[in-house]
Amino acid sequence: FSATMENEIKTLVDRYLNNPATHEVDAAQGAVTTMSHHILIVKPKDKAPVTAAIASRKGRTIIFVRTQLGADRIAEQLQDSGVKADALHGGMTQGARTRVLEDPAGDHKDYLHRSGRTARAGRSGTVVSLSLPHQRRQIFRLMEDAGVDAGRHIINSGTAFEPEVAEITGARSMTEVQSE
Repeated sequence: FSATMENEIKTLVDRYLNNPATHEVDAAQGAVTTMSHHILIVKPKDKAPVTAAIASRKGRTIIFVRTQLGADRIAEQLQDSGVKADALHGGMTQGARTRVLEDPAGDHKDYLHRSGRTARAGRSGTVVSLSLPHQRRQIFRLMEDAGVDAGRHIINSGTAFEPEVAEITGARSMTEVQSE
């Protein structure tokens, strides 16, 4: 049993199973229509402050990063900025993962799988991907492969908090967060 049929899983299935049955709940391209997708192109020095502004929005925010160490680092940076955040990853005990979930803080298939967490059971949501300028072509290609029409926004401000970011994501300035 696999929740997703990634290439590695498909290789194992093809090698070891005869005439396997496949049951899919959602199409591979994702049928979630209640999500809006946005790409924010940010300068390297603005990436952490923009992330903090978005994470400080009211409501739940999930931030995906590539590595366990990255998750720990981002959670610590957010905490240092005054944002209540916790890392959640496979290197944690089940008890630690459960505590984090009680207090929530690659490729196109991964993108669709992760973004699908944004709008489950008919709920709406916003998916925002932060990209550095040199990653622009790569992220645009990922969206194209995923069949996602994402709004593209270049964040040129010298400050991390910008009205456009706030409008898209519900981001709040760190001054507002810290005053609470």
